[in-house]
Amino acid sequence: MKIGDLVMLSAAGRKGNANWKCLKGFGFIVNLDGRGDYPIRATWWREDMSGYFNMDFKRYEIKKFKK
Repeated sequence: MKIGDLVMLSAAGRKGNANWKCLKGFGFIVNLDGRGDYPIRATWWREDMSGYFNMDFKRYEIKKFKK
C-alpha cells in the first residue's frame, strides 16, 4: 500500500465492531506512519459522498478497492 491508494474494508475489517462507520464507502490513504498499533491513516468517504472523516487502520483491516 502507498499514499493515494483507494481502499475499502477487508473481511477482517468488516468483522470488527470498531469499523462500523466504514462498512459502506471507500477511503484514500493519506499517511503511512509505521508507528503504533494503527499505522495507516485514510480519509474515508461515505458511499453517497455526503461527507468524510479520517480513520486509522491496521494493514489487515483494509484492501485495495474493488468494484
